Order: sequence, then structure tokens, then C-alpha cells
Amino acid sequence: MAKRNLTLSLQEDLIKRARIMAAQRDTSITALVSELLEDAATKHDAQETYDQAMAALLADMRRGYDLGMDQNKPSRDEAHER
Repeated sequence: MAKRNLTLSLQEDLIKRARIMAAQRDTSITALVSELLEDAATKHDAQETYDQAMAALLADMRRGYDLGMDQNKPSRDEAHER
């Protein structure tokens, strides 16, 4: 996948903390930010998929399901014959 440069403006304190984090993980700030953004995007995509599936399920439930019960349903008298 092609890469492009992105310029960020961050507070000095955050940059220092990011450098420490990257060093502890033996990586670069660029790789660290890339990993964090990839994780966030993946979670966002998963949430969108979940929301779409939930909306479809709720729509199906509101519509109801035809279980075929009306086809062979006995009349009231037949059901209460003794």
C-alpha cells in the first residue's frame, strides 16, 4: 500500500512522552502512531459492521417471522374437543 507523509502539530510534552513510548517498544514514533491509528480504524470499522447487523436484526424482529403456524392451526372448537 502506498504511503504518504502527514504533518501533525502536537504539544511538546506529548512528543516527549511519545518518544519514550516508542523507545520502550523499540520502534519509531511514526510506527507507533501508525499502529494506534490502524487499531482505531479497525475498531471503528468493526463497530460500523456491528451497528449495521444490529439494525438489520432489529428490523427483522419488528417485521416478525412467518413460522407457518397459521397453515395447520386447528379451529378453537377442534382445539377444545374432548
